[in-house]
Amino acid sequence: MGLEVAIIDLTITEERAGDWSVLVVTGELDLYSHHVLRDRIDGADGDGKVDRAYVVDVRAQLYRIDAESALGEAREPSNWVITKIAALNDGDGGLNGTRKVFFAADAVLTRNYTAVLLGTGDREKPLSMTSNDRFFLIKDSKVGKGEPASVTLITDASLAEINASNTAGYDTEGCYFPLATNGEKVINQPITFGGITYFSTNRPLPPNSNSCTRAQNRAYQMPLVCRNPKFNNLVGDGLPPSPVVGYVDVGKGKLVPFVIGGPNDKNSAIEAARANILIPAKRKRSYWFMDNRDR
Repeated sequence: MGLEVAIIDLTITEERAGDWSVLVVTGELDLYSHHVLRDRIDGADGDGKVDRAYVVDVRAQLYRIDAESALGEAREPSNWVITKIAALNDGDGGLNGTRKVFFAADAVLTRNYTAVLLGTGDREKPLSMTSNDRFFLIKDSKVGKGEPASVTLITDASLAEINASNTAGYDTEGCYFPLATNGEKVINQPITFGGITYFSTNRPLPPNSNSCTRAQNRAYQMPLVCRNPKFNNLVGDGLPPSPVVGYVDVGKGKLVPFVIGGPNDKNSAIEAARANILIPAKRKRSYWFMDNRDR
């Protein structure tokens, strides 16, 4: 599509039953980039309005789209501001190279930054046994309304590697987890649930006269923020679908968290398992106020 992001509004109300529209936003985008709009940040300041969205293109360039001004004023779509915040390819300056992104990023809002998570992998070449792909966590430190005043592009060189030392979480701009260079690539859309990000990879295997298996699939779960992931080797050669998360009512109002397509005992890409929620469900009071005027 070129220098545009197409946003399709499929919201249906009684007043607009069956109505839909296509919005094209133009801005500082790279030529010949195909963009996938994913996560919007709804009311980062608690006002219930969409503040911004994140979009990543096929060439691993990450953008943010600001729908409101710094004062919280809603902008007309034609005035939305698009800002590139990261260039994550493996060529010069991260602008070009061998990496591709075919799935949308995930976004998790924290107090000090928005964590944007995405993986690279050229699924158009599933049999390629040479690769340089990674799973990224980018920290966008501009959490308030309005576009950043200035931006220094985040690249590989400014990110910490997730490795055995386990210190990547202290990096101010984010981190990356390097995948195996023998063809391993991210082949579905990441999703974060209860402090864990789920995604899958695929890599081809050399021909073997004693085996019909031609690929190895892995289901990953990576804790926030920037910690070593765990994985299961999955059964089967096909590309795993994107993981699905949520809650299921098992009766009497009891909700159980689940993940389909994450690591599980049966090593299946479509098996459901109980999700491991790292964030405590119970809350405790950290502040209270007592009025003692009558004492």
